[in-house]
Amino acid sequence: MSQFLSYCNSLRNGLVPQLNKKMRNGYSNQFFVDLLGKTINQLWSDYKAKYCN
Repeated sequence: MSQFLSYCNSLRNGLVPQLNKKMRNGYSNQFFVDLLGKTINQLWSDYKAKYCN
């Protein structure tokens, strides 16, 4: 699992299986908002701020 997905999973345990289930019929950036309440860009910024400094 990528480090970014590991980070997202740390915000909501079980995220990866839930995301996988949603992606069976396609992908949408909205999935991250639905599951975590933040856009993919917000999550990426949070991830970089935490791990890339």
